[in-house]
Amino acid sequence: MKVQYIIAILVLVIILAVASYVYVQNQQFLGGDRDAHGCIGSAGYSWCEAKSKCIRIWEENCTETVDQACTNSGGTVTTALCCKSSNDFPNTCLIGACGCSPENSRTVKMCDCGEGKCFNGNTCIVENFAVTTATTTT
Repeated sequence: MKVQYIIAILVLVIILAVASYVYVQNQQFLGGDRDAHGCIGSAGYSWCEAKSKCIRIWEENCTETVDQACTNSGGTVTTALCCKSSNDFPNTCLIGACGCSPENSRTVKMCDCGEGKCFNGNTCIVENFAVTTATTTT
């Protein structure tokens, strides 16, 4: 009789051990759900293509900054004097943003796209200014 109790207890212990092992194997633990970029979704992280990193969208926006847009399109972030009403990174494809006198100007960030290009607020593009000169015939 005593042997039967011992066998029954051993069988019960084995069944509980197997059940516990199966339960643990089916659980998803915090941090165990990394995506293809290594972001941990259960911790609130998701991949931000614009910043090339994992972020929590309630902590930072997933948008490319104007500085990044400038450098990603081949430009260099610089500073210049522009009209006081101008914000950082004025559209240099338009004429006038930086054409004020020094006393009516302030220093702003700009994107220098190089010779023959301008920054339209999003990217460096080829300038399309038609420069004409007056000619006279005699």
